[in-house]
Amino acid sequence: MRIFLFFLIIQISFNSNLIANEIDLNDPYFKLGWKNLNNSTNKSIEIPNTNASIEIVDSEIYLDTKEDIKNYEEYLYSEETSIDDISENLIISDKEQYYTITARYFDEGYITTDRFKNFTPKDIIETFNKRKSDSMKKITWILEPKLTENEVSNYGYRVDWSEGNVAYVYLSNILGRNGFLQLKMTLIGDGNESDDFFNYYQSIIEEISSTVKFNDKFRYSDFAQGDYVSSYTLTNIIDGSWGQGIATDLTNIEAYCLVTTGAL
Repeated sequence: MRIFLFFLIIQISFNSNLIANEIDLNDPYFKLGWKNLNNSTNKSIEIPNTNASIEIVDSEIYLDTKEDIKNYEEYLYSEETSIDDISENLIISDKEQYYTITARYFDEGYITTDRFKNFTPKDIIETFNKRKSDSMKKITWILEPKLTENEVSNYGYRVDWSEGNVAYVYLSNILGRNGFLQLKMTLIGDGNESDDFFNYYQSIIEEISSTVKFNDKFRYSDFAQGDYVSSYTLTNIIDGSWGQGIATDLTNIEAYCLVTTGAL
């Protein structure tokens, strides 16, 4: 299915703009430890330390060790990175570098979804804008969050920065029994992107996230009485609040008490 979808999008939506070119294997970028670079195939791979797998197509390459991801980030940002600061479990890119997707596992327990229906996309985007930094002008949806029957939530938003730049962020949260896997794709634009642009990248995040499979006994449906239930809800994850402070769904309230001598 993924092979056909990629072929259809490339041929119809982007036509000549996405025609694959010969890549230069001597480019330092392609010497960072990428797998599936030579003798590329379509395959399912294990995502390290997640009890989950994901499908890779022959036009994609990936990094799946902390050391390789560290080298990638140092190459990207031109600054030394501690391997202890690497939070990603996997990085996927197409060979032509039209997209890069990071995969990170959050070991937060069983994430409940029953309260998600109590809030609208408008509620959540209002939280985004209340929480945004001073360097951001506004945040708007490019793909409103929904929850599939397979417990996958895909969504995307646009960030207009004060200096005039525009960023597009697509995310997918795939829920498991003991936590969730988050896929993230960030793109830079000028604000004049066409519908083909958004249709293409939406299809990428939706199709790739649909291939993530948790192993037997680690699936969301494998939840059993006595399993650890997270204090975070799906809405807490989507709006980035983790249920604290300015949150769409305030689930984690912190209180600070002043201890007096009378309490000793």
